[in-house]
Amino acid sequence: DATYDAYDIYQGMMTFLNDYFALRNIRGTASACDVIQSCPTQEVDVALLLKVLPCLEQLEKWAARHLLHTLNARYLIVSYPIQSLGGKSKGMSTYYENHFRSLISDTTWTTKKLEFANEMVFVLTK
Repeated sequence: DATYDAYDIYQGMMTFLNDYFALRNIRGTASACDVIQSCPTQEVDVALLLKVLPCLEQLEKWAARHLLHTLNARYLIVSYPIQSLGGKSKGMSTYYENHFRSLISDTTWTTKKLEFANEMVFVLTK
């Protein structure tokens, strides 16, 4: 039995997700939250950060590192796009992998890298 906690800055998306949870009898809550200003701190097994870190860093350069280090999750699943919307790679895979590794260079976390056609995923164990 899993409980889902979802966060996004857009209330409309969270309302939709809460309605979906209710419709499907899924135990969980979805809340509007600015994770840069107020990072969730509850203990969880897995946190999914899917293609979100580059967006957060556009707002605050320190946001990705802060979120990775602050989330109280045993496992983090972090993904990055490796192709532009037009389907070009533009060196994104190398750039994001190097940048991601620099964000966690001061940790002893273990990582496993998975690569898909248009997305690179890191599974971190804290």
